[in-house]
Amino acid sequence: KERAVFNESYFNFVRKLVITNIASDNIKDYTQWSTKLMCNFFLHTFLHVSTTFQFHEEAWMETFRIVMESEASAVGTFLEFISSTRNHDYLTLHLLSCPRHYIRKMFAGL
Repeated sequence: KERAVFNESYFNFVRKLVITNIASDNIKDYTQWSTKLMCNFFLHTFLHVSTTFQFHEEAWMETFRIVMESEASAVGTFLEFISSTRNHDYLTLHLLSCPRHYIRKMFAGL
């Protein structure tokens, strides 16, 4: 069974999940979780799917803005996430050595 099938509903579901957690009463409890979910999904899935889904780019950039403005700790979590080289060197993979221009552009926009 093909497990790498993506559709618009999936992208919207993950985005709404991130935003819903930020809008909860326990914002501090959910900020780190939401930020990590957002970063993992964006860097490991969204940037690497077919360009036919890139029309979601504006919505995901808005999601990053909403999360980063919701709680000061979100910015720290994001910076820690992309600067960590435990599993991936995100800066090299998505900014310096990536052969796809739109991925470098979107990553730089973060």
